[in-house]
Amino acid sequence: MTRRALLRVIVGLVLIPAGLIAADPAWIGWVRDNHHAIRLQAEPEDDYADLQFLKTVLAGRRIVQLGESHHSVAEYGTTKTRLIKFLHEQMGFDVLLFESGLYECFAVDFSQHTAASALNASIFGVWATEEVLPLFDYIKTSQTTARPLTFRGFDPQISSRSGITTRPAFFRRLIAPLDQAYADEVFAFDAMVIERFNATYARSEEARLVAFYEQLTEFLEFNRERLRLFAGNEAPVIAGRAAWSMVQHVQQLRSFLADQNDASLNGHMAIRDGAMADNITTLAGDLYPDKKIIIWAANIHVRHASEQTTWVFPTMGKWLAERFRDELYTIGIYPNRGQVSTGSRTVSAIEPAPDGTMEHLLMETRAPLMFLDLLHAPREAGTEWMFQATPTRDAELFTTGMRTVPIVPRDQYDGILLFDEVSAPRFLMR
Repeated sequence: MTRRALLRVIVGLVLIPAGLIAADPAWIGWVRDNHHAIRLQAEPEDDYADLQFLKTVLAGRRIVQLGESHHSVAEYGTTKTRLIKFLHEQMGFDVLLFESGLYECFAVDFSQHTAASALNASIFGVWATEEVLPLFDYIKTSQTTARPLTFRGFDPQISSRSGITTRPAFFRRLIAPLDQAYADEVFAFDAMVIERFNATYARSEEARLVAFYEQLTEFLEFNRERLRLFAGNEAPVIAGRAAWSMVQHVQQLRSFLADQNDASLNGHMAIRDGAMADNITTLAGDLYPDKKIIIWAANIHVRHASEQTTWVFPTMGKWLAERFRDELYTIGIYPNRGQVSTGSRTVSAIEPAPDGTMEHLLMETRAPLMFLDLLHAPREAGTEWMFQATPTRDAELFTTGMRTVPIVPRDQYDGILLFDEVSAPRFLMR
């Protein structure tokens, strides 16, 4: 076995310092010849000449996942918003599913909100930035057009304290025509839970909370067709998923506390990712079976095969790939260098990707922003790197740090979007 072959085996087994395997010249040549350069800013805003290649890359795909290495990155918010506008305006994608609370994103009424208040009432604070705000302007404006962009969430977690406060009344309105007494009971209990809810409360009251929301889920599922007669198609489904999601959220928080000595957090993440996948499956399969869908979430959630890494829990992307493989296209988004932030607004520097990493290889293009299609790439000398364990830099959970993790890129993603340089976002007041 040659030294290079031996090192490739080592990469596939353990975390290694980047730089052990220099890029093959054939790899560099192929990447340079096959990447697509994308503009960071377009003038005018509706000039999508640089994105037209996506019409070929995404042909026949109904669900597109847009990942991200970190949540709070200025350029990610700006570019993903531009991608969403293009997919909506020119490729017929009419539903945006966001990694935030299932109920809160459903409940936000854009006709009653400014873009900023709609953002605050729906998504997690890590995205409450000036760079994401234009997306909410766009969604709001689209509601008065012939093709509004439908905005929904899929996370079992509570993402907005202001947005969740309307849920008790939502449950009561829905249930009251069938059982007024039960509607009032649900309203009172759910309002109490929302007021008191945190990880400690969820752990101490787990049995009681799980029993209540499981009963509510069963009631809503059993009566779904009756509820549809007077509440329409969507509200009963969302209500059932919202109640079910509370069970998952409570169990997830209990598992999170139990996982504190497990740096991988595999138990906690498995519950959440499984729940997110099930919620998306319901939205994509039951509510929007004929719609083209965009998913906004983290790389760690959208990728298909985390069992190859130290985070071995089944990811949301793994489940979605099993259920929607022929309809799915997943894009991982990475930085080469710059600054990123966390929800606590801590800013951290990212040094340029070292030799031996996927990011360093892709930066051989010298493009400020580039896209590489993996799904349609043939296996040949220039693409061998994407079919074998290749070090990439993963964000540490809950921090701005990074660690080098070997992945088989072609197993994880269908495409890669790489920024040469990123910066911390400008957070909105919240």
